[in-house]
Amino acid sequence: MTYRRHIHLIGDSISKGYALGAYSEQIIANGPSDPRTAILLFASISSMANNVLFENGIRDEFWYTGVPAVNLSSDLSTTTATIRSMIAAGTIRSGDAVVVEDAGPHCQDPDLYQSQWEQLRAAVVDRFDITLVMMSMFSYPNAAADSQYTTLFGTAPNQRTMNAGTLAAYQATIPNERGQTLWIDMKTAMDNWRSAAKSVDNVDVMLVDDIHPNVWGQALMVGKILEALQYRPYLNDCNGLKNLAYNQYGQLKYGSTTFTALRSFQYMAQCILG
Repeated sequence: MTYRRHIHLIGDSISKGYALGAYSEQIIANGPSDPRTAILLFASISSMANNVLFENGIRDEFWYTGVPAVNLSSDLSTTTATIRSMIAAGTIRSGDAVVVEDAGPHCQDPDLYQSQWEQLRAAVVDRFDITLVMMSMFSYPNAAADSQYTTLFGTAPNQRTMNAGTLAAYQATIPNERGQTLWIDMKTAMDNWRSAAKSVDNVDVMLVDDIHPNVWGQALMVGKILEALQYRPYLNDCNGLKNLAYNQYGQLKYGSTTFTALRSFQYMAQCILG
């Protein structure tokens, strides 16, 4: 049997897929009257990434594990134990990748947060050659304080942002590390993308809650993850995503009065292929 690399997504609603303002199963339950059924391909990071890989003859597969990230676990030991059991059972295998995003309500303690990330990182990489992808997290004014990742927390003069805690965990030495850890500065990438899309086309890349990316924000995340995992050199195109974006641009203009089908096509190409 040909080995197929699996990319396991760990995290909250962003990893599960909330770019359409609801989970795919909720949209399907609404029936054909819900216009979002026409763009279910855009429902999640996994569905978009898998479409691109398959189109380019790559049989690796993204899937959402259902395992919570650092902040969403009331007891991190449960999360790390679940990861280790998935590795022991062969669900996460040598050669696989684990992608973790964490955008939910956090502990507002960068030191504790760093420690939690280091524990999660060790659970993934300290036994086998598994790749872990970590990332900084974007955050915007409409989100609550405990979903802000670029705000200073802690006691002066030792205050840090939560993103600083994540980066420090990425840079830390993990005893007996056998895998590798990759980093994506998703905060800077999303900030730049949001600014450009708003200024040029008056299109937002975030939902109104300022926590969840919409289809354009999620498409950027897909492209950055594919880039970090070194798939981009093997991608000739992403016609499935581009053509759907072109045909359904009306659902993707997010209030813009100047956005066109051609721009939708171009947005998707830029996000996925760079």
